[in-house]
Amino acid sequence: MKSEILYKPSYAMIKIDMAAGDNVDVEAGSMVAMSTGLKMKTSIGGNRSGFFGKLWAFFSALFRKIFGGETMFINRYSPPDGQDGTLYVAPSLNGDIIEYTLDGSRSLLVQSSSYLASSGDVTVKTKWGGIKSLFSGEGAFWLLISGTGTLWVNSYGAIQEIDVSGEYVVDTGHVVA
Repeated sequence: MKSEILYKPSYAMIKIDMAAGDNVDVEAGSMVAMSTGLKMKTSIGGNRSGFFGKLWAFFSALFRKIFGGETMFINRYSPPDGQDGTLYVAPSLNGDIIEYTLDGSRSLLVQSSSYLASSGDVTVKTKWGGIKSLFSGEGAFWLLISGTGTLWVNSYGAIQEIDVSGEYVVDTGHVVA
């Protein structure tokens, strides 16, 4: 899989070239264009099987929807067997996108509604942000993203990456991850 972020920073869009066996999970409503052969499967997320597993996945998706500002559904795109394909993905609001590689050694705390897409074994959970988050006006819940693979997050406006050693103060309305 090869990806490229186009048109940064104001109208960013991801171009993802996929090989046979690759798949990308995309926030519902974010697909811009795709090769005609790509397959799309919509689910509520999670890889659980059985009645109780699917029930757990449903309530987890509902929780993400109500408290995390995310949609309940995730679309998984994959090329047909033995073929390649291209997928274009963009956020619903104008802004920037960054790509982050998850290696399984740590989790990433992301502003709710900043999740755009991921590939590999990436898990998205809703996390309580605490009383300060509740009263900040930016929402009481964040997304806790972990696993291994590639993650794409977006923002309204440009993203400035800052390396932090020690403490650093940023308004919660401007934090992406």
